[in-house]
Amino acid sequence: MRFGAHVGTPQTLNFNGSIDEIRIEKVDRSWEWVNTTYNTMNSPSTFYSVGGEETEPTPPKIPILDLQNIKGGVLGISVALVNSGGATAYDIKWEMNLSEISGYFFPKHANGDITQLEPGEEAIIDIGLMFGLGESTVTFYCEYTMILNDSRSELDIGVKQEWRDNGYLIFHSFPEGKQPAKIWRTLKKHEYEYTIVDDEKVVNFTLDPPQPLQLHNVRVVRGHDKGSLDITFLGACKLIYGEGQLKENWITKSMVESGDAYWEVELVNEPQEECNLTINNVYGGFLNTPQTMTVDAVLTNTGTAPCVNVSWSITFNGGIIFSGPNSGRIPVIPPGGTANISSNLVVGLALPSMLPCNVIVTATCPPHAPVTATKEVLVIFLLCMVS
Repeated sequence: MRFGAHVGTPQTLNFNGSIDEIRIEKVDRSWEWVNTTYNTMNSPSTFYSVGGEETEPTPPKIPILDLQNIKGGVLGISVALVNSGGATAYDIKWEMNLSEISGYFFPKHANGDITQLEPGEEAIIDIGLMFGLGESTVTFYCEYTMILNDSRSELDIGVKQEWRDNGYLIFHSFPEGKQPAKIWRTLKKHEYEYTIVDDEKVVNFTLDPPQPLQLHNVRVVRGHDKGSLDITFLGACKLIYGEGQLKENWITKSMVESGDAYWEVELVNEPQEECNLTINNVYGGFLNTPQTMTVDAVLTNTGTAPCVNVSWSITFNGGIIFSGPNSGRIPVIPPGGTANISSNLVVGLALPSMLPCNVIVTATCPPHAPVTATKEVLVIFLLCMVS
């Protein structure tokens, strides 16, 4: 291999000059590429200049509100709203909603406003006197805005927290072991996208599958890893039926496409839905309205989930009963629903003083234990009466 002359070329035709560097390329290079390479080597000081190191702009400080330290007592329920962020939260709107698991509570709703909350400050939300008997879920929700680029942000940031309340008249307690856990999960790539809507750069969220009862709001952080404390809070937005929209707010397209921002969605564990089967109003007899020749009962589901595959029976214990026992199966009793059941025609003899007899109503909704109701019954041949 020769450089500067062809094989067999007379010496007078060799390359006249110095060769500093030889490069062999596997692809064709453009004239612009060759020229730039030459200039950077020939006179770099006149071809380009080196400026100072550029750093990424620091994201603005953002308020981060949290609901803490719920308390209950003779004077009612209160909860602390704390701003652990680095900026002021404005236009704070809060609301409290109570849903009964068992028993009765009042009031079930309250709301209010707080003008602003400075970084590190705490505001006490006082619900006041509340009556309760049983168990309930107390949910607090706050929505607030912030100042961004010297103007009030239109972005609503939401925070939500739930507690379990055991109420006894005006006394309330919040057992630690019953409190629902709040966790965050990382959003999958297909659940958000960077796009332009009405000339504004936004990130759209569509959760798959949407779970409107459990999924609440998205928060965006940036750092070394998801579990690191060395992170920067970039923003948050609430979700409505599994969908939300976050304005750019320092969240760039490169962050979205490269995965440099951690998109997380809050999961709030909702109360476990359960059925609650009860037996109400065992009745029957010729003195009842309406008059019957059977023993009847009403099954009621006072729970929050359907009672499925309910088996029931009506039996008699004592006396001389020739006919009357009966049994059956009910496919489903919805929450708050009822089902009527009846014995067969009651024939026999049962007298409280001489031949006492009880009617026993039993109902079972697997996997729960059976429930029963017992009543004394008077039977004289074809006439019966439940006391």
